[in-house]
Amino acid sequence: GAAQAAAYGGWSGAPGMAAEPPAKRMKTGPGINVANLVPGTKEYFVAQVKCYQASGEEQKQLWANYVDLYLGGIRDPARHDAGTLMEFAVNHHLAPPSSASTSPVVMDPMKEPLVQRV
Repeated sequence: GAAQAAAYGGWSGAPGMAAEPPAKRMKTGPGINVANLVPGTKEYFVAQVKCYQASGEEQKQLWANYVDLYLGGIRDPARHDAGTLMEFAVNHHLAPPSSASTSPVVMDPMKEPLVQRV
């Protein structure tokens, strides 16, 4: 964040900042660059679902159960339309796609709406 940028003397060379070459940015999956995602687009929701699945075995299983029950068992989020993915994201309180290179933080569903307001 900003503290890291200051510690590195500004933007140049700070990890994860805009000056970094695109090849070094964390990707959520093949060809998805989180920094370029526009909220509300299909690509955004695909990344959101993929990040959700990557956040833990319980989340991965919930997605699997959801697609088995409602979406014909098709587990690849990219094969579903934006509206379908948005419905899953809203109903299951998915966090925005993350570019964090550390292991994803699993958000407490009760606290998540409060965090979103901050």
